[in-house]
Amino acid sequence: MFQYILQWRYVLTIVLVASIVWYIVFYTLERISHKRALKKEQSRDSRTEGEEDDEDTYLYEESSSVLRIEDEDGNELMVFEEDSSIISDDEDDDSSDDDEELLFIEEDEDSEDDGDGEDDDDDDDSSDDDEVIVAHPEENLEADEDQEKPKKHKVKNIAEWVSRDDILQDKHEKNLKKIKYEALLFKQRNDMAWFEKKLIEGLILDPDDIDIYRQLGDFYFSEGKYTKALSMFRKMLSFDGDDHHALWQIGEIYIEQWQFEDAQVFIEKALSLSPDNPKYYISLIDICIAKEEFQTALGHLEKIVALRPRNISYLMALGEMYEKLGRKDDAKETYSRVLEIDPLHIDVKHILKRF
Repeated sequence: MFQYILQWRYVLTIVLVASIVWYIVFYTLERISHKRALKKEQSRDSRTEGEEDDEDTYLYEESSSVLRIEDEDGNELMVFEEDSSIISDDEDDDSSDDDEELLFIEEDEDSEDDGDGEDDDDDDDSSDDDEVIVAHPEENLEADEDQEKPKKHKVKNIAEWVSRDDILQDKHEKNLKKIKYEALLFKQRNDMAWFEKKLIEGLILDPDDIDIYRQLGDFYFSEGKYTKALSMFRKMLSFDGDDHHALWQIGEIYIEQWQFEDAQVFIEKALSLSPDNPKYYISLIDICIAKEEFQTALGHLEKIVALRPRNISYLMALGEMYEKLGRKDDAKETYSRVLEIDPLHIDVKHILKRF
């Protein structure tokens, strides 16, 4: 039993020693690798700082004809003409590249040419007289770049607003057409209340639509709402003073209100603008009959028949006027013309029996 316990003690001792040795070796290797990584990082940082120092220590020389940039070792880096103001530390990069670091050169007014007429080809002489200035990054350059961006953005905004205006205009016209179409549907259904509402809705959308004013004016006139109708037709005349339809409708409103003198003024003006419109002559005939000016009314009727020679209604009105004025032969001839157009016209046959 004692020998068995002694053997296990030996085994445990060996395992413990081996663990300690393994830990020491692992810890040593880890420390060595950590030190190597630190050295690499320090060397990298020192190399980067050295490059930045080299970039910030670029020099340039300004002579009467060229600008020459040198580093601390005297190596020539770049050469520019006299009017150069911005110098880049990379010759191959484009000036439009946003990632390129630009160096703003501050020139001294005293560095101008002395005017002694000497040849500028001698670099040694010119470099002694000229002042050497360190080129450094200029903060105002970033501000200038920031100022250019809003300009481009402004142009973009203008383009967006123009396209937006076109879209809004198209939408406006489509909505107006839709409202007019809906108003027409309500009129066909004889739903005049909604017909009026839709027209007013269209008028709110476009207060300068003459067609809506005309439809509303005709609607109010047919409903006997002469005050509203008169305002609609007067609004049309404010857009176009030679709108003969509006003039005629105003005349018709005055006829309904027994204001014959005012009505005659408007209707005669409408007739002068549209001399071939029979409706305008009929309105004048109504005024003449109301004023008992039958001979003048007869003249207007003859003009209407001349314009519409096969219109039976106009021929019947002319025959009645001839009878009223006692011109029976002319009346009989006019009624006969009606039978030529419509041989089955019963009323004319009964009238001709009187002659």
